[in-house]
Formats: sequence, C-alpha cells, structure tokens
Amino acid sequence: HSKAGIDYLKEKFILTDDNREVLEIIAYHHAEDLKAAKLSSDSLAYIVYEADNIASGIDRVKYEAKDKMIGNEMLPLNSIFNRLRNTQINLEEKEKIFSLGNFKLDAFNMPKEKKDNERLESTDYLKILKNIEQNLIAMGRDISPEKLITVLEETCSYFPSSAYVDYPDISYYDHVKLTATISSCLYLYDKENNIENYKEEYFGNKNLRSKEKFLFVSGEFSGIQNFIYTITSKMAMKSLRGRSFYLELFIEHIIDEILSNLELSRVNLIYSGGSQFYLLLPNIIKAREVLEKYKEIVNNFLLNEVGTEIYFEMSYSPTTAEELGNGLSEEIKKENKVGEIFRKNSILTSKAKLNRYSETQLSKLFDENSEVNHIHSNTKECKICKKAESEQNLERNAKENAGNIELCNACNSYIKLGTDISKLYHESDDMFILEKNCDKNFSKLIFPKFPVGYVEIEFKRKKELETKLKKGEEIHRFYAINSIYYGEGLPKNIRVGNYNIKVEKEENEYKLVEFKDLVKKSKGIERLAVLRADVDDLGRLFQSGFVNKKVEEPYKFITLSKSVVLSRYLSDFFKRKITYIRYRNRGIYST
Repeated sequence: HSKAGIDYLKEKFILTDDNREVLEIIAYHHAEDLKAAKLSSDSLAYIVYEADNIASGIDRVKYEAKDKMIGNEMLPLNSIFNRLRNTQINLEEKEKIFSLGNFKLDAFNMPKEKKDNERLESTDYLKILKNIEQNLIAMGRDISPEKLITVLEETCSYFPSSAYVDYPDISYYDHVKLTATISSCLYLYDKENNIENYKEEYFGNKNLRSKEKFLFVSGEFSGIQNFIYTITSKMAMKSLRGRSFYLELFIEHIIDEILSNLELSRVNLIYSGGSQFYLLLPNIIKAREVLEKYKEIVNNFLLNEVGTEIYFEMSYSPTTAEELGNGLSEEIKKENKVGEIFRKNSILTSKAKLNRYSETQLSKLFDENSEVNHIHSNTKECKICKKAESEQNLERNAKENAGNIELCNACNSYIKLGTDISKLYHESDDMFILEKNCDKNFSKLIFPKFPVGYVEIEFKRKKELETKLKKGEEIHRFYAINSIYYGEGLPKNIRVGNYNIKVEKEENEYKLVEFKDLVKKSKGIERLAVLRADVDDLGRLFQSGFVNKKVEEPYKFITLSKSVVLSRYLSDFFKRKITYIRYRNRGIYST
C-alpha cells in the first residue's frame, strides 16, 4: 500500500518530487521497507514509523511476516461496542459504508444479526477513492491538517485500517488521525530537546519508549446543571438552548485556543462532548505554560461574567510511548496502562476541584470592591438569573425581546444564541459561527483569547463569510456546524444536536417552536413531558471498558485507538445521530 499511495498521489499531481519528506513517510513507515531504504538519520519517516506502532498498540515488526497476516482487507469494520466487556446483546454491528455528509434518516449504523462471510465490495472502495480524489484536487496545494481530517472522516470512517487483525474494529480514519497526533507530539518534543537522530531514537531502541514525551490533557466545566437550568416561565426554551450551546461552544473555543497557540490542529483532539475534552499534546515547556495560563484566564473571565456558578478545570499528566501503546514492547499485555492514564487524569482533576481558585482569584472574591463583586448604583434583578443589572440595560433588553422581559445582558445574549443555533438546523449548510476580535464588552456574547483579548460571536451566511475572507478581513476563527465545509479559510468543523421545528412565518422569518406551542399539542391536561438522559460512569468506561477477564489475555484488546474510537462514537451519537432519532419522533424536542 505504500507504493500504491505514492503512485496515486503523484499521478493525480497532489504531491510531487518536491515533497520528498512526505513521500518518504508514505513509502517507508513500515520496518522492513524502512530498514532497506537507508534514509538519513533525521528523516521524519522514523517518527511516523514509531507513531504507527503506538497508534496500533503493537510493534509491527512482529506482524510484517506474511504468515502473520490473518485478516482480509475485504472484511467489514466491526463496531467498537462489540468489544466492550459489558455488552449483553446478541446482535453484532458491522459498519455499512456511507458518507458522514449524508444526512438521511437511515444514515447511521444500527446493530444487526451477524452474517458469516460478510464482505465489503470493491465498488465501496472505488466510491471512497473517487470522493477523496475530488476533494484533494479541489484543495490543490492548500492542504491543511484541518481540511484533510474533514475529508478523511467524511470518507474513511467505516472501513478497517488494517488487514493484520482477525477482528478489525479501528477505522482507517481513526488510525491515520491518531498516528498524526502522536507524530506531532514526538516531533515537537524532540525539537525542544535537540533530538535530531530519529533513526537512533525510534528504530530499534525500545528502551527510549519510557521517555515522558506526551501530555494527556483533560478539561471540563463544573456546575453546568445549575447554570443551564436557570429558567423562567417565559422564553424558557431559548434560554435552555442558548445556555447549553454557550458552554458547548466555549469548550470548542478553549480547545482551539490551546491548539492554535501550540501550532497544532484538531488532529490532537481525542474527544469533545458534554462540556468536556481530552487532548494529546507534546510534553514541552510551552504546552504546560499555555495550559496553566489559559486555565487562569478562563476562570477570571467566568468570575466576571457568570460568577462562581461555573468553574473550568484542566489537568494534565505526562505519559510515555510504552504507556500509550499499553506495553508496546511486550509480547503479552499484562496490565491496563491506557486505562491507568485516564484514571490518573481523573484523580488529578478531582483533587484540583477541591482548590478551585488561585490566590489572586480568591483575593478578588473576598474583596467587596473588586470587579468580581462590583454592583451598579442603580440596579434591579434580571427576571431569569436574578443577577443585579443596571436599569438602563434591563429596559433596553426588554424592548428587544418579544416577551418584554427585563433581562441582564448575559441572559439576553443566551436567548439570542438559542434562537440563532436553532435556525442552524434548517440552514446548516449556509450558516457559520464567526469569532471576531473585539474589545471587552459584556453586552455581547464574547470569549477570552490567549494570551489577551476577546472575541465576539457572530452568525454569518456562507456568502457573507467568503466575501469577508476574499477581502482579507480579519476573522479570528470560524466554525462550520454539522457540515463538511473545507472551502475558503481555515474552518473548524463541529457537530451540534440542534433538531427543532418551525411553527409559522413571522416577518419573513420562521418562528421556532416554544414550550407554549408544544403544550397545545398535549392530550388532556396541557402539560409538558421532559426526558433527560445521561451516561453514567463514562470515565470508568474509558478506564476499563475493554478489559475482559474471562479470557486468557484480559488486556489483549486494550489500545489507545479503541478508546479514541469509542470517544468518537459517543460524541457522534449525541451530536449527530440523536438528531435523526429526534426527527423520527417528532413530538420530542431537545435543548
């Protein structure tokens, strides 16, 4: 496949001989080829070779003999849920191949009865290849990691990465993305530590796998329930939606601020969902400085904007290739080293929450004259959050909203956000969220930048966005929602479960459904039924979900790749698939 890859990229003029380093990586990322190639000791192929081993959780030298090739490249991809130790169902999910951009009602895989000798068709692969080709040619020379992973997720999420295994459950997309994640960490660590002989570092010297070259990072908001469910009898739907999405978008903003300041991309994002995330970063001085400083910046912002209701915690722990590969150099896996990484990080986060604020922040909290405790001389309460606000702002905001309700600037912004994000369901291909540099102004919806400054959130149509980009107008960042857009600029593609219905037209715009509209559909007494769902012990699932003590080698199937795939499946369910489920049950509406 190495030679086929190079021939294909050259034939389509995607890469040329000028891209020597990239071509070397493709040609020589397996041990046998790398050994015979006699590359210079600083070739990046050595880094990617080791990253490939870590991502697979195996030292591929043991698997490259032809008699070890026990799989078949035409086998369909198995669902990662089939491997979970607590799976009790008799159905076994085999993935169908389709495009993630296909937002049809049946556009996700469901468990089904196992069929013997089930195989993929060559036509499935030909469709994928054609799709990739069209996208890469359209990009021309402007291929960035962000754009490339969007294309690969769209096309390569539902077929196996490897024929080495008899039970393939890691997609090609997930393996390639994780390999790139690990490669970037190794490269930046080596650069800081003046390591240039990559051949000596990664090819045959297994003792060096114990170096702590990685940082495993987790971040989350605490207090989100009290923040989201601060509602009033009026405008409750929009308030719930807006507050929920505010935190969701804030987490994505934090992720991108960290990654962009380390000159990394979303390739290094392991998981994002439920106001929580995991990152894999290089264990370098700059990474630790950015993490520590930005945590302080975010909590300073929250204290001023929200108060003590919401707190952001971020923890990180150094880890090694040997741990990420779950005993990479061992013939038999003897323990759950990947699970221990998640467990150790969870303990650090729990301990850190017991000491929420820095000394400087605590001083502000106990100073009645500080900016955190500042009270306007002429104030009334916001009708939703009960926070003190100037009468001028309350009156202005009351004139702006349909219910003529006196709202503080923050609640008014959340309600506007709830309205805007609801519209995205009906116009997702045409609407984008822009982050634009701005001054400190809490009358608008803003987020803190790193290391200083703020960005204001705006919703813009595709034509407006592309016009701004062509004019060279400064845009800090923009997000494509539930879209596979990778056109002009450098988009961040995120998913949001934002299903809703429109009830009628009002001043040439569709009015979005409110609780008062839903209650009219009740049978009998006019009441609403609310279903609230959650996943318990998610941390424990990541820590030990793939341990199977009923077999001879209970830790055999524990790899970082499996945890990454499980993360993506869970995120995909709550941010994409649940939209289809809600669509099928049109009496259900979600915040």
